[in-house]
Amino acid sequence: MKSPIELQGDANLTLVVDGTFTVTGGKGVASTPITSNTGSFSAEGSGRAAVGKGGYAGIAVPVGTTLTLRGTGIVNAYGGDASKSSASTIGGNFGAAGGGGAGAGIGGNGGNGGLGSANSVSAVLGDGFNGEAGGNAGTVYIYEALRVNAYGGGGAAGGGYFGSSPGGGGGYPGAGIGGGGAGGGGANHGAGGGGFSGGAGESQGTVGTNGYNGTDSSHGNGGSYFQGASVLYTAYITNGTGGLYPKIGGIGMRYGTGYYAANKAGDGGQGGAGGTVYKSNRAAVVAMNGSMITTKQRQWGQSETPIYLQMGWKPSTVQGSNITKIDSATWTGMRNQLSGLTKSVEPFTYGGKAITGVGSGAGATETSNGSYAEYGLCFSVRKKYVLLPGRKVSTGSSTYFLVACGEYRAPGRRQLNAGGGRHVHCYRR
Repeated sequence: MKSPIELQGDANLTLVVDGTFTVTGGKGVASTPITSNTGSFSAEGSGRAAVGKGGYAGIAVPVGTTLTLRGTGIVNAYGGDASKSSASTIGGNFGAAGGGGAGAGIGGNGGNGGLGSANSVSAVLGDGFNGEAGGNAGTVYIYEALRVNAYGGGGAAGGGYFGSSPGGGGGYPGAGIGGGGAGGGGANHGAGGGGFSGGAGESQGTVGTNGYNGTDSSHGNGGSYFQGASVLYTAYITNGTGGLYPKIGGIGMRYGTGYYAANKAGDGGQGGAGGTVYKSNRAAVVAMNGSMITTKQRQWGQSETPIYLQMGWKPSTVQGSNITKIDSATWTGMRNQLSGLTKSVEPFTYGGKAITGVGSGAGATETSNGSYAEYGLCFSVRKKYVLLPGRKVSTGSSTYFLVACGEYRAPGRRQLNAGGGRHVHCYRR
């Protein structure tokens, strides 16, 4: 099963809920181990089956579509967990693939993991593939006295270490309302893939869990969401030029030139972009990102993952600093540790309170939270219905469009008295 409700194209769906309505996105399809060293193992080759598959959103609202939720009841939307990738079972230097990313509670689906390098030790050594991006979110309206509980799904582990085959990076969690989680990166012939949890390197590295790295190997683990390089892989990084340490956020390691020919493990993919969210201040919304616990699934609402961009910092900003490990993976702990860095975007707030769980899905790169706005209960001047943003209000010969509501005059807006102390703020088009 994919998403129980999946909007497509330019669809516009209104759901009026006065009871309890619960939807759970489908889990990513389980992958199949690689058992043969034949085939191209390219993006369309036989190795594709080993990639961890992305989970599906509880309600899939991709870019270009619009979902309106209204009523006096309760909506529970759970993003689907991803599936883990499979390790190679043929030994040799076959890098395992990355795990899948998770679906948002409402918004984008998760991305698939990246393929591992399929080159044997006697062949030309190759790179691991980056994880796929999480799905971007469309527009969501939440009105009236509705209660919405939206929980992102959890990412899945990358393929484990087998023989001398390094492991793939783990997939990323989805947002409560917003983007899907990215897929983890595939390993190359020696280094683990980057991802939410770092992939294990060759020579007995161990896979990372819960957003951190595992035990390092001499060939190098992949970077994880909360941790970059923890040891210096001198024999590989400095063997010529072009070496790159694994970085926080989920960036894989690149060997130097020479025998290793600047081979690189794959990076985690890009977190799905947040959409446009409008909410009535009469509605109650609980939005929580997927869990950071990677050793269990179906952990909705537990150990929520603090997503960098939702706090205002792109992972690239953190990667460019001297921070190589997050000491406390909580909203407060991360805000305190990152407070000295210039914010990339302004995080969502309302009434002086931070809005979390809404915006970008997690990934090694994160680009946009979308937008968030909260409105008071407004009525049209002449008719008794809730006025949605953008709806026309006609007064005499002029037509206005709703911007915001409340007991204040918005700068540059005309205040229209709707009676009973209610006002509608509009602009002329």
